[in-house]
Amino acid sequence: MDVTLADIVALALRAASFAAVLQAAGLPLFLALCGAELRRSARPLATFGVRVTSAGLVLALVQQAIEPARLVGSFGGVFDTSLQAMLLQSSVGAATGVRLAGLALLLLRLHIGGRVATWLGALGAAAVVGSFTLMGHTTSHEPRWALAALLAVHISVIALWFGALVPLRIVVATEEPDVAAMVVKRFSRWAVRLVPLILVAGVLLAAFLLPGIRSVGTPFGLTLVAKLGGFVVLLGFGAANYWLLGPRLATGGRAAVRALRLSLTSEWLIIVFVLMITAVLTGLLSPAS
Repeated sequence: MDVTLADIVALALRAASFAAVLQAAGLPLFLALCGAELRRSARPLATFGVRVTSAGLVLALVQQAIEPARLVGSFGGVFDTSLQAMLLQSSVGAATGVRLAGLALLLLRLHIGGRVATWLGALGAAAVVGSFTLMGHTTSHEPRWALAALLAVHISVIALWFGALVPLRIVVATEEPDVAAMVVKRFSRWAVRLVPLILVAGVLLAAFLLPGIRSVGTPFGLTLVAKLGGFVVLLGFGAANYWLLGPRLATGGRAAVRALRLSLTSEWLIIVFVLMITAVLTGLLSPAS
């Protein structure tokens, strides 16, 4: 398999886009679970939301624009209007359109208050998650409806988990210790219930996509194993936050805050690494390879 510079740049953009888009979609989900008690962190969270959602919009547009370069193996493809038009009419174009619409709703939500903002956040997050089901390996395998549902569950929980990490760092740094401890505890309780769905949905997706058990030894299968390894490490960090670091916030002072912020940063970096693996998995490799 020959990998060109255009492939590398496009995959890097895809990974960055995944990170920004899932972060943007996860923020309203986090606020729906934990936002009622927030006071000092409300404005910093809104500022962060505007920035990351705007970044997601820009990256999604740039990723769409550079995809033709991968088709021809050079950046000249970016300026080929026929290729751009063909891509816009494909499943890739449809996914990008739905994703941009979702991000626009999420951005609008940040400038509107009340119940309308809640509905806009839900619709925007649903559109972003749904956009991932419109392209990729799950669209070319059967049963299509089951794969789409599993992928939607997989992406939704990842968005919630990943989208909560930076907001939790902001909450821990700005809220009173007792409020921060309560928010971390509440989110952790939800995470304990929901995060296992990432593994369950992921394993079922692999079972549908891989031709057989021997496929685990292929590049596609090994990449899935690498993702699983990252997930196991993340579970360790999550357990530490729930059982050790979170409860110490109310009485542990600045040392407890630093420890939890470091743990949250580590989780964020590991998930970004997993998203990079996902970009390679969806962009270069096939279950049949």
